[in-house]
Amino acid sequence: MENKLTTHRGTAARVWREVSRFALASFALASGMMALFSPTRAAEDNTVTIVSWGGTTQDLERTSVWQPIAKELGISIKEDTIGANSDIKARVQANANTWDIVDISSGAAVDFAKQGLLEPLNYQVVDTKGTDPSLVQPNWVGWYYFSTLMAWNKDAIKGAQPTGWKDFWDTKNFPGPRSLYNDAFGTLEFALMADGVPVDKVYPLDVDRAFRKLEEIRPALKVWWKSGAQSVQLITSGEVNFIPMWNARAMVASQTGNVGYTYNQGILDFETLVIPKGAPHAALAQKVIARIIAADHEASFARALHYGPANVLAFEGGRIPEDDAKLLPSAPENKKLQAVTDPTWWLEHQEAVTERFQNFLQK
Repeated sequence: MENKLTTHRGTAARVWREVSRFALASFALASGMMALFSPTRAAEDNTVTIVSWGGTTQDLERTSVWQPIAKELGISIKEDTIGANSDIKARVQANANTWDIVDISSGAAVDFAKQGLLEPLNYQVVDTKGTDPSLVQPNWVGWYYFSTLMAWNKDAIKGAQPTGWKDFWDTKNFPGPRSLYNDAFGTLEFALMADGVPVDKVYPLDVDRAFRKLEEIRPALKVWWKSGAQSVQLITSGEVNFIPMWNARAMVASQTGNVGYTYNQGILDFETLVIPKGAPHAALAQKVIARIIAADHEASFARALHYGPANVLAFEGGRIPEDDAKLLPSAPENKKLQAVTDPTWWLEHQEAVTERFQNFLQK
């Protein structure tokens, strides 16, 4: 805190001037120290603002992770919600950032790190033991996985059940209407896997090959879904027989008894934690991130929302019950079945591929 001393000049004797200066300096120093250690200032210095996407996810982040960490570290955690990834860029570029930690997508993290919008993470503070090394980057760290996977209506699919995207494209042996997500991301990957590309060879995407494969399935596509809730409604109602879904939605839908799903040939993506440039409490944010990605808190969040820990140690020591663990997207047996998204590829090609995808939809 900057303290400004006012120097008084007058006609008093030299001794009086020195006494006055000493008194003023002492008063200013005392005032500054009182302000520095005032309850308001102490509270401000002991608070971080964490930003996420709102809704059920943020509610469960709060109760399973943030509140326990706040109690553990003896700090306060404020919250905000982000409307779009561009909100971060706008705040940083305006020198108006008040956010300390933000939960953002893999693609946004790669993009913003490249643009210099993020603070570096201090890995002397942030212990990444157990975290997939590919998710440990200079300006961001992954903290949970989620999958987009194939689901089907079991009332419509009798006998042998499907096992991968080749079956989605097989309208002879598995007839009926299909739905795909209204986005190139994931859709192109699924088309390539349906065409025989192994999960570990999906990237870099062969875009021409993917679009040729999409042309084959176009006649069977009834709906291009746009929200997670819509995907659940489409498959549980039987309006479509096959659909890609986010894993948490598929798990909920499967509880109706008429929905099956598989992690085989799923797309495994991940959320990240970042500290935007100019974060007012960047040092404390590092300590909070260290605890968020620790095995105990990642396990707690996985138990709450069925997303997969990025820290493999979360699966050890009984932190997640065995029956629950085997359902999670990053469980070792499920992770090896899937293609892990390449956000760098998408960052470089997204504009051109999205334009081509939109043209494909409008044909």
